[in-house]
Amino acid sequence: MTLKKNIVFLALILALSGNCKEEKNTDVVATVGKDKISYTDFSERFKGSLGIVDSDSERVAKALEYLNQLIDEKILVQEAYKIDLDTNPEIILLVDGQRPRFLLDELYKAQIINKSKPSLKEVKDFYNNSKEQLRLRHILVKEKSLAQEIYQQLKQGANFDTLAKQKSIDPSKENGGDLGFISWGTLVEPFQEAAWKLKPNSFSRPVQTVYGWHIIKLEERKQLEDFGKFAEVKVNISKRLESIKRRQTVDKYLEKVKNKTNLKINPTTWELLKSKDTQANSQDTSVVKKPLGGYLDSTLFDLDEKNLTLVSFKGGQWTIREFLEKYTPLPPFRKPPLADDEALKQFVFQGKMMDFLEAEATKLRLEKSPGYKNNLNKLREKMMADKLKNDLLLSQVTITDEETKTYFEAHPDQFINPLQVIDQLII
Repeated sequence: MTLKKNIVFLALILALSGNCKEEKNTDVVATVGKDKISYTDFSERFKGSLGIVDSDSERVAKALEYLNQLIDEKILVQEAYKIDLDTNPEIILLVDGQRPRFLLDELYKAQIINKSKPSLKEVKDFYNNSKEQLRLRHILVKEKSLAQEIYQQLKQGANFDTLAKQKSIDPSKENGGDLGFISWGTLVEPFQEAAWKLKPNSFSRPVQTVYGWHIIKLEERKQLEDFGKFAEVKVNISKRLESIKRRQTVDKYLEKVKNKTNLKINPTTWELLKSKDTQANSQDTSVVKKPLGGYLDSTLFDLDEKNLTLVSFKGGQWTIREFLEKYTPLPPFRKPPLADDEALKQFVFQGKMMDFLEAEATKLRLEKSPGYKNNLNKLREKMMADKLKNDLLLSQVTITDEETKTYFEAHPDQFINPLQVIDQLII
């Protein structure tokens, strides 16, 4: 086996530590037989560790130590391939168990990260809109028809605060819908877009978001001082905007996936569920009764009832049994209200979300993507190296009683239990 180190990466080490600008680099820093260790491999593993070392000389020494670790790992992997550890049933089983996670990683990259990079125009718009804060109120309801009705009442002179307290389902209802002063970038779209177009003391038409239907009122605008020049804050704004866009993109994507699953509640089974809970509630003679849904458990249903379909969706269904397994262990504040069919659908969607997302990733054939294959291979080779090291190398280590005694007498403060000597020697 041939081994070659390219000790020409001092500049790369300094870049990793943050002492100079890091640039994209594909240089090979070591060659082990036919395998190469790239700067990227090194950076992914040790970038954070090098940044905490104080001096450049220490940083170089530590980098070489880390490089030797990578070389040792590569040698172990090559030896593991020679004895066919890549076909070991234990390793295959463990790697297969991680396939869904790696698929979801690729789905996140494709559907969220790659679609959340802000353009220069978006960064500039964010900068301009962030120069002021808006004091807002809103009324949130579930149905569009109710939102339209409230909007008409406001046009006829009804008091916004009063209607918010009476009609809104948002916690802000207690304060007349008051959200306080809001900064740009903290609200969901299109709520935010509608709010920033308003004039003081005016209100919007009904605006739909993932939370329902909003009517927004602008109380006042407040200009912010010392906001900084665009060139000074551009990078920070870009990072913040990307984070915001990721959250928004996640919400939109999950809503899109949910709509594709075609969740449907079986009305007959739903009524049975509610009636059983109501019946148990009526038999409760205690002073403090549980909220709706609090009485549900499997003892209220016979075997046939437990097997009834409560919610169907693309690719499967949830019976009463499956629903109760997820529902009954939850604390009251996390249980969706039984009377709200949309809340029940959302509960089922969240319970099956990983399966739905995995199906989306499979549909997009992300198992053929380079990132997915690379992650699987890295995991496989790490497990191969670990197994070779543990099963074949460490199993051959023997420690005599004399060696144990000598080490213990030389390091008495390290051990509470003398048996720990063996562990220390092996390590």
